[in-house]
Amino acid sequence: IAIIGIALLAFVLQDLFQSQGRNTGPSVAVVDGDKISVRDYEQLKDRNLESRKSSSNNNNLSSAETYSIYNNTLEEMIKENLMTKEYDAAGIGITSEELMDQLTGEKPHEWVVQSFSDANGFDPQRVNEYLQNLSSLPAEYYDRWLDFEKALKQNRLETKFDNLVKASYFLPTALAQKYYENKNMKASADII
Repeated sequence: IAIIGIALLAFVLQDLFQSQGRNTGPSVAVVDGDKISVRDYEQLKDRNLESRKSSSNNNNLSSAETYSIYNNTLEEMIKENLMTKEYDAAGIGITSEELMDQLTGEKPHEWVVQSFSDANGFDPQRVNEYLQNLSSLPAEYYDRWLDFEKALKQNRLETKFDNLVKASYFLPTALAQKYYENKNMKASADII
């Protein structure tokens, strides 16, 4: 019995030392070799749940809505993990000036216009006032703003990346003409 006890203790200690050495924890997914930790997933999932509850003024979400948020959260984390690498490789980023232009520039982002419009339309000064008063607002408003800003940045990165991909496609006129001719060429044959 002592041998079994010692072997069991050695097994547990070996596992303990190996896990500490690798600094690994439980993960919900592994994306391109990077782990998405349960802790990070739970934090974002809880923020997304709270955001949905506050935006819909409904503290009791249906099980379908909750399940959808769980799935969307994981998809969001996977997409962010993959696309961040692509954005970095392509040299795509968002400067603070560019973000401010999206908020208060000549052509602000449609989400900003939607969020800060009233019967008189959109006024960029309203955005500036909100940002100036942000520190005096309750913490939940600050958290919502950070989520809004993050989504705005993400949307801008996606737009830049999509435009880069679209601009990279080029079909020379001669090749397009040849493709058209081959596609529309008709042949006839007589069978004897």
